[in-house]
Amino acid sequence: MPRPYQFRDYPLAVFWALAVATLGLATYASAEDHEVAITVEGTCCDGTACPIVDSLKKLFSASEVRHFGDGSVTTLALRTTKAARPQHLWDSVAKSSVRPLRIVIDQSEYRSRPLN
Repeated sequence: MPRPYQFRDYPLAVFWALAVATLGLATYASAEDHEVAITVEGTCCDGTACPIVDSLKKLFSASEVRHFGDGSVTTLALRTTKAARPQHLWDSVAKSSVRPLRIVIDQSEYRSRPLN
């Protein structure tokens, strides 16, 4: 005995819902991590709260930020899935009270404000 018309398309709808959910999760999981290292002149904070680290975490949704320095320079290393435009990153660091000396994004290194 055939199924009533109202139940005929449920398996197809369930299949499409699972396919869309699987593709969405695969796209979300395939986001690449970007390594960003920023070297600034001097010390950027007193060690208790760092405004640069906080702004970078918000701006780039950074999952991990390492902050280390020796007094003359401070290096901020972060891992993010959001691709950072070099000019935008340089300007956001320069807005704070420190001067960026070097920015490395993945394998690209910038020692002055990038033009493109």
